Amino acid sequence: MRPAGILILIVCTCLVLLVLGGERLLLISLPGGVPFGTFLAAVALVAGSVMPRVVSRKGSLLWRVSSLVIIAAILWLPLGIVLSGNPALSFVNDASDSALFWRFTGALAVIIIFTISWAGIDAFHRRRDQISPE
Repeated sequence: MRPAGILILIVCTCLVLLVLGGERLLLISLPGGVPFGTFLAAVALVAGSVMPRVVSRKGSLLWRVSSLVIIAAILWLPLGIVLSGNPALSFVNDASDSALFWRFTGALAVIIIFTISWAGIDAFHRRRDQISPE
């Protein structure tokens, strides 16, 4: 199986578990106090951000942009822990920190979807150019 296919399976598995896993499963505390649901979200964000880089040409604009998105996805959980003050990402003290984190989360999700779409369009055009005779 290709790396992109493996990443798609990871993302889909994480999302299915997040949506259908039930509250008890998602609240299981992992070592360090991170809830299992938060861990799954972090894995889904990182795997989703890696997909465009795996399918893009090395050195292309998409490859460089996806590198930045990967860094942002990796920093998502540590940023949430720093802003919330706890590994469960419970924002109880400062509403402005909570707003900043959830805006970052929403923007990151949109950017990941955008780069995945961009990678798909780019791969389609490259494949079409290889198939069509000139």
